[in-house]
Amino acid sequence: MSGHPKRGFSLTKPLGEQELNAYRMVREFGLAVELKVDYRRGSDLVMAEEIEKGFKQLMLFLLVDLLSFLLENY
Repeated sequence: MSGHPKRGFSLTKPLGEQELNAYRMVREFGLAVELKVDYRRGSDLVMAEEIEKGFKQLMLFLLVDLLSFLLENY
């Protein structure tokens, strides 16, 4: 895992497929967290509060996963 956040979109795939891939990573596989973007404001910027929320969700997910692993193997 690299030390910087990655966006779940490919520049070479149609937008609909990008959205489906992002949805599956978040909802089906649980491998990503959702970051909300307010497109109505005419920008695709993600606010710092949203990134912080996503980061906290990811850390909580990893902690729960680690604790589950430790309980199963000890």
